[in-house]
Amino acid sequence: MKTKPNIRVVKRAERERHAEELVAEKPASIIEIEQEKERDAVMTITAWIDEKQEPQNPGGARANFDDLFGETN
Repeated sequence: MKTKPNIRVVKRAERERHAEELVAEKPASIIEIEQEKERDAVMTITAWIDEKQEPQNPGGARANFDDLFGETN
């Protein structure tokens, strides 16, 4: 026995409401992308500042050892 396929009729108002929902969703995702870019930029600049604020130590570990315990040579 064959059954009739269910056919759903989409009315114009429903199509328009669905289209408006899709348009409303799009700006939110664009805002999230922009916020993520801004966060990345801030993190990059913060890393640069942290690198610049680290004390300069050209001698490395040997110089640190010498500073603590005096000359070893």
